[in-house]
Amino acid sequence: MLSATHSKFIRFLQEELSLSTSSITLALRYREQNPGPLPMILWQ
Repeated sequence: MLSATHSKFIRFLQEELSLSTSSITLALRYREQNPGPLPMILWQ
């Protein structure tokens, strides 16, 4: 389950930066296997 802050961040990525849901989903799956800050995972 996502925290409120995490949910707001995801919404920001989608609405303000126009990141696709599939990109965010991919980054979240990658993060499960290799924990790290989500912004860095998305940047890679």
